[in-house]
Amino acid sequence: MKYLLAMLLLTLSVAFNIYSQHSRVSEQLKSLIESERSFARLSVEKGVQASFLTWFADDGINFQPEPTNLKESWGSRPVPKDPPPVVLDWAPIYGDISISGDLGYSTGPFRIEDHSPQRRPTQHGLFFSIWKKQADDSWKVVVDLGVQLDGQFASLDAEYQPASGASSRNLLPHDDARAKMIEAEESFWLASRTVSAEKAWKDRLSSDARIYRPKETPVIGAEALQRWIKLQTGRCTGQTLKSDLAASGDLGYTIGSYELHDQNIAGYYVRVWKLDRNARWRITFDVTNIVPKG
Repeated sequence: MKYLLAMLLLTLSVAFNIYSQHSRVSEQLKSLIESERSFARLSVEKGVQASFLTWFADDGINFQPEPTNLKESWGSRPVPKDPPPVVLDWAPIYGDISISGDLGYSTGPFRIEDHSPQRRPTQHGLFFSIWKKQADDSWKVVVDLGVQLDGQFASLDAEYQPASGASSRNLLPHDDARAKMIEAEESFWLASRTVSAEKAWKDRLSSDARIYRPKETPVIGAEALQRWIKLQTGRCTGQTLKSDLAASGDLGYTIGSYELHDQNIAGYYVRVWKLDRNARWRITFDVTNIVPKG
């Protein structure tokens, strides 16, 4: 009897957790998720070029490896074969959205399968896309930067999880909020340049942040983040190239270049900033690439 009661309580607990998770996915976030899934379906059906040109904003940026306007870069390319010999598929499993519902991000596993005669091995990684509502109320990708991994991080049918961190409701006017976000970014780079990267990350990284680096296991969870921060002992410099902010002023992003001087590594980053409960700007997502030198 005790065993049956324990199993019943466990079942109810699991059901409640699943319900709570789904209840935290707002209708606005659901629309962003469905846009991401539609983007992926079109990639499988029509190919990468057709799907990216359809779902990217006119000013949307991807990295080649430098930040590049995708439509200007890809618009004149020859149309590939149909069906595409190389298939890129992906699925969102985590993301967040601003209070105003006009800016958000999405991430999850991607898979590249080669159906050409060469049959190259399947590639895996994690995509990261920032989405923004357009004038016609449609979602479009404004920034896209993923990382390739040595193996599969998660299956494409993994359950979606919304970001858990809540934003402050003590919001500033948009221009003031943007100025504060840029100030936070500048203070991060100042600390990283004059003290150490460890100090910069310790002061600004959210406890529920995610860190993506090429070919490295994603850093997720408070304990993993603390271990990762302690390893950032060298000097790092960076320069912000672009920034944008949601209408509500609680979620924004920056794009820039960086250099890890001790490791002789340089590249570009995309960083999501979010106001925490105490109205302090925190880094909640950070992904980089590496640009070969020379």
